[in-house]
Amino acid sequence: MKIAIITDTYPPEDRGGAAVVAFREARGFVRAGHEVCVFTTGAVSGLSDECGVMVHRLGLFVSRGRWAAAFGTVGLRALRAPLRAFHPDVVHAHHVTHHFGLRAMAWVVSAYRTVFTVHDVTWALPGKAFITEQGVYGPRLLELFLKYRHWHNPFFARTAQRILQRSHAVIFVSEELRACYEQLLPLRCALFTEHNALYLAEWPHDALSPRQPTVIGFAGRASHDKGWLAFASLIVKMNAAGMSTIGSYVGDAKNIAIAQSYLSADEKRLLRYDGDLRSDAEMRQWYTSLFAAFVGSFHVDPYPNVGIEALACGRGVIVGPHTGTRELLDIAEAGLMLTDADL
Repeated sequence: MKIAIITDTYPPEDRGGAAVVAFREARGFVRAGHEVCVFTTGAVSGLSDECGVMVHRLGLFVSRGRWAAAFGTVGLRALRAPLRAFHPDVVHAHHVTHHFGLRAMAWVVSAYRTVFTVHDVTWALPGKAFITEQGVYGPRLLELFLKYRHWHNPFFARTAQRILQRSHAVIFVSEELRACYEQLLPLRCALFTEHNALYLAEWPHDALSPRQPTVIGFAGRASHDKGWLAFASLIVKMNAAGMSTIGSYVGDAKNIAIAQSYLSADEKRLLRYDGDLRSDAEMRQWYTSLFAAFVGSFHVDPYPNVGIEALACGRGVIVGPHTGTRELLDIAEAGLMLTDADL
């Protein structure tokens, strides 16, 4: 079978959650004997063979506002000819709302058997979704206005809804995310929940050896929504309680430089930056240095890869109240689940 995977971003340029899932999926399809071509934005256009996967970078590496993402044709013009030339039997689209845009996806669903994997709330909201004490999902309106007012497009969600409903199926990466969409952007089509996965054989389950101090890890975008300040505060509290603890964090250096400015002197003393890690091999080595990984998002964080990677390496996970990782820990019993009060 010829399978096209369309994704806004792809490693090594980007190691965000959706990009990594698309990368692992492409390799899995190749192992299963399928012919796969990934279509992604990329900083430089070109076609390359990467671990048996053909990757077609289209040179569209720009993030656009939701007006351009909804009605712009740049993504459509770049994608149409190469996708037609590949002539896939099925298309699997990941996180295509920022760069490729809705016009491109509307054409794709009209021309090919298409499956979408929804990785976050951006089909429905320009920002992040939070859950209230009453169990209702939605944005924080002040934050939405201040941060995303230039991105707001009242037609985006309904246009996206029509595209998703014309697809063969929509996959959500967690039940938490699916419940959010059932409230914010209900869909009348085939819906499935499939948690992100990885090949355990590629993630050796190393034994956890006693060490001093205990190391708790944070990976990804260091923002308040992701629990960055809660992570720093947790490390300080653990030391104050007599547990010698170091917080190790990895991620984009520019983002980290900004995030560090919000730390207190005590937090800076107890946290260490271990680099901008760009490969699974580098991440595996980092996980072996940890006692547990911290996934403490305040928003509806669907299913971060950090959780499954840490568990695959034999490490525990500390998770926040609104993350799909809790669905895995309910089964694995290998982590600590925090509440809003803990954060």
